[in-house]
Amino acid sequence: MAARENTMLKQATLTAMALWLAGCTVAPTSTVEPPPRSGGYEQPRSGSVYTAPREQEPRSSGGYVAPTPAPDSVRRAPVMAGYSDNSTGVSAADALLREGKAYHQRGQYANAANNFERAIRLAPRSPALYLALARTRLALNDFNSAIQMANRALSLLPGEGWGVADARADAWTIIADSREASGDSKGAAVARSKAREYW
Repeated sequence: MAARENTMLKQATLTAMALWLAGCTVAPTSTVEPPPRSGGYEQPRSGSVYTAPREQEPRSSGGYVAPTPAPDSVRRAPVMAGYSDNSTGVSAADALLREGKAYHQRGQYANAANNFERAIRLAPRSPALYLALARTRLALNDFNSAIQMANRALSLLPGEGWGVADARADAWTIIADSREASGDSKGAAVARSKAREYW
């Protein structure tokens, strides 16, 4: 009799433990999370990726109101590109540009041209470098190369923005001076009229 009671007690204990373990593994049917504080950050749940909190619009009787998209005039506002005579966007090329300009001012045109050509290899889309090289080629009486470099600068300049009109006027003036020096007075006159459009 005692053995039977002992067996029944073991079975009851095992059944209770199985029920307790089963209760531990059952997932809750729903979870309630507190809303994020205004301006705060949501704590990432384990195994999830952090996302920045979204600003909520005021609630109406129908529930959450979706954010209103920005008007077309705001979303499609043009980005005004600018031009800098001293910047290429690449720091090593900027250093070569500065050094080349210093050589040019001292009349060391071959050294200046060498610096500008090295900088162009680092920043081949910089109009400032082609314009600087065009000036130097003009000073070296290499008129065809000066015209080519000035035309390349014109092709790379943005359509509008700070300093763009001045750069275009400079490029056309270099072309005009180069054509005049090479005996093309008609071409020089056309280039000067183009330069005056940007003055």
